Amino acid sequence: MRSLGLSFLLLATALPAFAGGPPSLTGFWEGTFSCKIDDAEGKRSLKVPATLAINQLGPSGPLNATFVSKGAGGFSGTIVPSLEKPNEGVGVLIACGTSDSTTTGDFAQFETFTYKVGTDGSGTIKASGGYTLKSEEVGVCKVTWTRTSTLPPKTSPCS
Repeated sequence: MRSLGLSFLLLATALPAFAGGPPSLTGFWEGTFSCKIDDAEGKRSLKVPATLAINQLGPSGPLNATFVSKGAGGFSGTIVPSLEKPNEGVGVLIACGTSDSTTTGDFAQFETFTYKVGTDGSGTIKASGGYTLKSEEVGVCKVTWTRTSTLPPKTSPCS
């Protein structure tokens, strides 16, 4: 009986750590994409407003996300929360349809990011990554997003 009581005591002290869990990235995020692009015409840079809509389906993902800027694109991803600071971590977003093929007609994009979110709903995501478009254009991009809403957006998983 004593071991059963000790088990309940240990469980009761551990539950708060599991109950809170890491904060969610679900919501709308606003920022500006800055890209350096190379193609047959040479080098150029591009800055565009970028809205990111995320639905986080579990404590470490998966994430369903949609980028909204110069069109829209679906992404899937995951996060790895920090053990020392559960409101911070790293993650990755991969464009739906991305493959290891770089043949004409294919698009591939991969973004790694760090995040920090507050219990009040505030947050930032800092991402960098690259893309290739139809084997005719490659780019390296950076963006910092700030959360503007914690409402769950309508996103779709990659198929």
